[in-house]
Amino acid sequence: MKVLFVTLLDFYDISEHGLYTDLLRTFIENGHEVTIVSPIERRSNKPAVTISHTHYKIVKPRIGNIQKTNYVEKALSLFMLNKHIMYALSSTEMQEELDLILYATPPITISRLIKALKRKSDAKTFLMLKDIWPQEMVDLSLIKDGGLIERYFRYKEKELYSISDWIGCTSQANVDYIIAHNRDVNKEKLTIVHNGVEPCRSYSNQAIRAEIRHKYNIPDDTVMFFYGGNLGKAQGVDFLLECLLQVKGRSDCFFVICGSGTEYSKINDFFITYMPNNMLLLPYLSKENYDNFIKASDVGMVFLNSAFTVPNDPSRFYAYLEQAKPVLACTDLATDIKNEIIENQLGWWCESKDANDFFRIFISVLNTDIKALEAMGNRARAILEEKYNVFDDYKRIMSCVLNRENDNV
Repeated sequence: MKVLFVTLLDFYDISEHGLYTDLLRTFIENGHEVTIVSPIERRSNKPAVTISHTHYKIVKPRIGNIQKTNYVEKALSLFMLNKHIMYALSSTEMQEELDLILYATPPITISRLIKALKRKSDAKTFLMLKDIWPQEMVDLSLIKDGGLIERYFRYKEKELYSISDWIGCTSQANVDYIIAHNRDVNKEKLTIVHNGVEPCRSYSNQAIRAEIRHKYNIPDDTVMFFYGGNLGKAQGVDFLLECLLQVKGRSDCFFVICGSGTEYSKINDFFITYMPNNMLLLPYLSKENYDNFIKASDVGMVFLNSAFTVPNDPSRFYAYLEQAKPVLACTDLATDIKNEIIENQLGWWCESKDANDFFRIFISVLNTDIKALEAMGNRARAILEEKYNVFDDYKRIMSCVLNRENDNV
């Protein structure tokens, strides 16, 4: 099949381990020809380009800034997104017929693009629903419920659902949410496509653990907690800081926070003000170093804003499972990763409202011996291999496209 994949992620090849690159490699390994749209944001100062690889090519148009920017600029950039991508695809003289168009949210504003491509090629369309807009923005009070902006994005959301032949939700909670809030969506087009990965072969490396701890002066006898990823309103950074204040200065633990986002400055100000000697803040890590920090840690942390009514499925959760780490999660009530953690004994969970609840489960972590932590980590890795393998996601997509009633393709 000839497959077009549209994403906002910026990459130049698909060799690196990641949520979408793993899936794209799986398509290619199974004989499909793949074209990828991977835009370049204006802030990068890089030119638009098309890169040809064996069995796939990447079309990289220049677009406005969308990631880690203010929401006014983000909205304007999303509004112009269709135009930029359509121009890029036409300028590459992409004349071949498409069989499948894959695309992920965000954004939800590409309905006009998908509609035009579908009309031209008569391709099947598959939406990978990673975020549910605009409700997430309403939950975070970034836009007004029922206001002009919310109504516009809600219209685009419904339009995207309508033109999609299938909608792949990351969990059953996401399926239930779409059904409950979108009566006009045909339930038959809903399926579950997890945030599957190609599980790495090497994990929980003791040599890397020793190297990282030595390099960053992290005491060997402390329990190391790691949080990495986006640092924005969605992660409830104010609550995160309340939690860090609870454990500041303790000699039995060490916290590493790394990432970037609209709320990063708040965390930086916290470190400047309190100068905690049992914490480390890093603004950026390469993928390799990010994974090494997880390997060096004892517990991976997940934070989500308690205001969410939308069931989010954060990708960092799966990064911890992959590296066989127990998880400490402070989230809203809507997400179902809390059920995964509790039912499978993968770690600890509390609602992200009261820092005293965080402190309670933090003490539980400290009172858990190393054997029990390792057992939790091993269960986490087993769950990843059993339920969140990218090849299973590929099979589910193909079973939909080929109109098969099971996952065998």
